[in-house]
Amino acid sequence: MSLALIESNLLFWLETYLSKKLPWGHGKSHTSIRWEIANAFSAKFKRNPQTLSLEEAKDALDIYKMIPIRFVDIDLSRAVEIAHALNIYAYDAFILAATERYQAPLLSLDKRCIDLAKELKLPILEVL
Repeated sequence: MSLALIESNLLFWLETYLSKKLPWGHGKSHTSIRWEIANAFSAKFKRNPQTLSLEEAKDALDIYKMIPIRFVDIDLSRAVEIAHALNIYAYDAFILAATERYQAPLLSLDKRCIDLAKELKLPILEVL
């Protein structure tokens, strides 16, 4: 079964708009994604509460629970090295370090993250 490393913004999009199994098999993600998902909902509530109800957020969380994800550890030292070398936040470095460690293609909607992965010559899975 093939694997892809999924960045949380894309996973959030998948959870919100898709309720099917990921077509390429299972996704990998660093363990903080659970917190990122909840944080995305709370940010949406704060910024524009009329666009997302609590019930819709809970429904999206139910969909999230159905997506097969294998949570992986990252090398924090390597993530800090990447953050320092590229002058980026640790969160962005986490996903790059995990992509590097597991050599699973990165799947992201974040163009900057994709560009950084390309700079590091990491495998990516482009979203059309």
